[in-house]
Amino acid sequence: MTWFAAGLTALLAIVGLLAIPIAIDVEVERTDRTRTRWQLRGLFGLVRARSDRTGAAARERQAPARPARPRHRRGAARRGRAALAALRARGFLPRAARLARDLRRQVHVQRFFLRVRFGFDDPADTGQVYGALVPSLLLAAASGLDVRCQPSFDDAGVKGACGATLHVRPLSVIALGLAFALSPPAIRALRAWKRAR
Repeated sequence: MTWFAAGLTALLAIVGLLAIPIAIDVEVERTDRTRTRWQLRGLFGLVRARSDRTGAAARERQAPARPARPRHRRGAARRGRAALAALRARGFLPRAARLARDLRRQVHVQRFFLRVRFGFDDPADTGQVYGALVPSLLLAAASGLDVRCQPSFDDAGVKGACGATLHVRPLSVIALGLAFALSPPAIRALRAWKRAR
C-alpha cells in the first residue's frame, strides 16, 4: 500500500509540474554559419536550460570531391509512396489540421521577428519571388508582425534571423499529441504507411 501511495504521489507531482506553463526563447541566425540559440524557463524561473550552437561554415563543411555514387531512387520512391499513402488515409488530413488548430491555441506567441535577405543566381528570379512575397509581407505588417524581407540582386543565398518567445503548458501539448496519435485516422495512416513501405 505504501508503494501505491508513493507512486500516486509521484504521478500527481509530475502532472502538476507539467501543468505549469514554460517559456521558450528561440533564435536562429543565418550568415556564413548558422547559429541556433534557445532557452527554456519554467517553474517561475527556478528551472532554466539553454543551448547556443554554431554550425560549421559552408566551405568548411564541404567534403573533398568523391566519385559519384549511384543514387538509390527506389528507396526514395518507396518512402514517397508510403508518405503519400499515409496522407491519403481516410480522415487523416482533417484530423492533422484539427491538431494544428488545437496546438495553436495552446502555444501563445509573446514575441516574434523575422529578418531575411535572399537572392538567386539570376536577378530576375529574385525579383519574381520578391514580387510574389510582397502581398504576404504587407499583410504581415498590417497584422503587426515584425517581418522584414529584402531581395539581394547581387548575392545568391539566404541570410537573416528569426526568433520567438513561446509560452506553453507541456501537459496540454502532451495530451493533444496522445489524443492525435491514438485517434483512428492516425492509426489508419500508420497502417497505410507500413503497407506501402
